[in-house]
Amino acid sequence: KKWRKLRKLTQAQLSTGVCNQSEISRLESGEFFPSIEVLHLISNKLEVPLTYFIEVLIHGNIHEEKEAKELINTLLLKKEYSEIYRITDDIIRQKAVIHPELQKFLLWQYYVSAYNIGRISHSYCVTELFNLLRTRTKGIDIFLDLHIKNSLANLLAEAHYHSKSIKLYKDILNEEISTDEVQKLKVKVLFNYGKLLKIQKNHKDALSITNRGIELSCKLSDMSLIGQLHYQKGIVMEELNYEFQEVSKVFKKAYFIFELLGLQLYVDIIKEKKSEYLL
Repeated sequence: KKWRKLRKLTQAQLSTGVCNQSEISRLESGEFFPSIEVLHLISNKLEVPLTYFIEVLIHGNIHEEKEAKELINTLLLKKEYSEIYRITDDIIRQKAVIHPELQKFLLWQYYVSAYNIGRISHSYCVTELFNLLRTRTKGIDIFLDLHIKNSLANLLAEAHYHSKSIKLYKDILNEEISTDEVQKLKVKVLFNYGKLLKIQKNHKDALSITNRGIELSCKLSDMSLIGQLHYQKGIVMEELNYEFQEVSKVFKKAYFIFELLGLQLYVDIIKEKKSEYLL
């Protein structure tokens, strides 16, 4: 399903000349496995090596792998790096035979979590993430490499390698993939890119990039960073000497969103640092 959407094909389009549309639906839901002939036709249409699909069938349970990723992603949202490190370290140490794509995902999360809890140095983490990006596996998830690039860009920005960080942010933003997953990643990238431009005191561009993040968030109905983006916008508008009422309107919107989403930490920050705009 992931590759079909990436190629912008409907189930009907993919099934034409291959099999019945119902079989494509059952295949995507994991209800049946196709013959090698059908698999070959599907791989040709999706422009994905046949070996990729064979590896998926050989290496473990797809649903278990999905659950493992979902668990780690949930912990990541909560910034529970110690638990992510424990889980990924345990799986990697078992040396079980798993799909190369999952292996790459686990290593990415292992290195990032290890750095965040002080187990490895910044330079070691950056080196290993670069090595992961250089690792070319047939059929590897292009979305995964974009996520790794974002982590790498954030780490480089943290160490003041601003030009390298910006290059990676731009690489991600220039990817012409319209799936929701990639578009939501771009919201994160626009937020981080805008923050970096603010640090560089390039406030005009920071405002432009931050506004792009807000627009994309609204288009996707994605609330994950909409409050933070408005708060960042307010700070940049202050630096650009916008009228008090204009800045106040933006900070009030950020405050409303933080309260609505129950983000108490951000509610406290904006009340402490920008209280004059909330009156």
